[in-house]
Amino acid sequence: MIKLLDLLKEIGDASVEPYQYRLDESHVERDEDTGEIIEQNFHALYGSDYMQDTGDIYDSQIYVGIERLSDGEIDMEISFGTLEGGQTITDRGVKEAMKVMATVVAVVKEVMKKMQRPDQWGRKPDYISFSPARTGKTDSNLNPKFAIQRQKLYTAFINKHLKPKRIDTVNIGSNTSVSVTL
Repeated sequence: MIKLLDLLKEIGDASVEPYQYRLDESHVERDEDTGEIIEQNFHALYGSDYMQDTGDIYDSQIYVGIERLSDGEIDMEISFGTLEGGQTITDRGVKEAMKVMATVVAVVKEVMKKMQRPDQWGRKPDYISFSPARTGKTDSNLNPKFAIQRQKLYTAFINKHLKPKRIDTVNIGSNTSVSVTL
């Protein structure tokens, strides 16, 4: 099993390059009266190095959903995982896990840059939220130690790259949700 300490040592390694990815805006909804964006979704597709040689085969995706909350604040929800038949982050090994995390960071930074344009949101999100559980599964489907390690890994990446004001963890039943205040 991958040790958390080994993963955390890799986070600061600037030599970890993200996968090449393709970022697409998949949905945008604007307020009819003001024209302000109230909801927007992005998908980024990426794959293992050997798959990128073809230029069009991807086995993994990152989803970024942005929503204006009722109080006017903006929440960005992030999830990532494999497409059918793709390798999971744990199948890839430590170096590949760092490459996946570097890709998630690159996509989030690119989306945040797009958000700041005047024709988009005009600013960064107030919150970023995610669940450390695997997509479509609850923490109860994981070894509890692994779910905690996954959450610590994600949190370490957020602290390193986004410098948040606060990170809150909420446990509801067997599901864990993390909210990051920027």
